[in-house]
Amino acid sequence: MSATSQRREWLVPFVFIADIFLALLKMLIVPIILTSIITGVTGVGSGKDLRRLSAKTFAYYISTSLLAAGTGLALVNLIQPGKGAALGLPAVDAFQQVAGQSFWDVLRRMIPTNVFSAMSDNGQMLQVIFFALLFGVFITQSAQPHRQRMKDLFESGFEVMMRMATFVLSLIPYGVFALLVKVVGETGFGLFEPLG
Repeated sequence: MSATSQRREWLVPFVFIADIFLALLKMLIVPIILTSIITGVTGVGSGKDLRRLSAKTFAYYISTSLLAAGTGLALVNLIQPGKGAALGLPAVDAFQQVAGQSFWDVLRRMIPTNVFSAMSDNGQMLQVIFFALLFGVFITQSAQPHRQRMKDLFESGFEVMMRMATFVLSLIPYGVFALLVKVVGETGFGLFEPLG
């Protein structure tokens, strides 16, 4: 048996743990966002308070996104982190998908044509957020007893999701360790030099 195949065999449990850990994290994203936004909107109520909160949330989302993107672009162009490092990770071409799109295209894309399809793809968070906001607004406009039932349902769902998240986050030390072993085992210690 060659050294490479021995190393692959030795890495199997760490790769398995790393993959499970990442899958658990991805599994939580949509349900937590959906239940937290709907719970937040139904907790605020309807009318003037909801409009004010929506305007503040939108302004906060846009300003923090612009700040994060600007900081990231400036730092990447200035210090070029990881230049020359081969981590063996798949290339991400998310920027190519949105390059050249206008503001109106972004607004058009945020409305899901199929909400279940949007919820099955972690890359469609804006669509999930839009649906959750709209759903929460219309819960507040529904008649009793439906309004209270739906509010209680999503509050309970949010509580359960937070307990699940606490459990998954308690696994972070093991998951990160397995990820590091996986990356180092597949690429070697040489990757730390360009990353340093």
